[in-house]
Amino acid sequence: MSKELVTVHNPTGHKPVAPDLPAAPRLASLRGKFMGILYNEKPGGDILLSRLEQHLSEAFGLGGSLWVVKHPGGRVTEEMLRKLLDKCDFVLNGLGD
Repeated sequence: MSKELVTVHNPTGHKPVAPDLPAAPRLASLRGKFMGILYNEKPGGDILLSRLEQHLSEAFGLGGSLWVVKHPGGRVTEEMLRKLLDKCDFVLNGLGD
């Protein structure tokens, strides 16, 4: 196996800043929990996420779900994050293609 050095360049012209955050605490159970689904409109992603939503709901007795949809090339807005934070106990972030 080759061990080549790979350099990744950021085409946006600025260095992204990622906060150093701890992982969220694990939920003891999904029963009755409200699931958020962040979907970026990539082809096939809605099918996958819909099936996951149905499976998780049936298997674990979820209390409901909320879909937040963003444009594939766009950023997640503060408003989108606020909806998820205010209404959901956990979030699936998925894409397709």
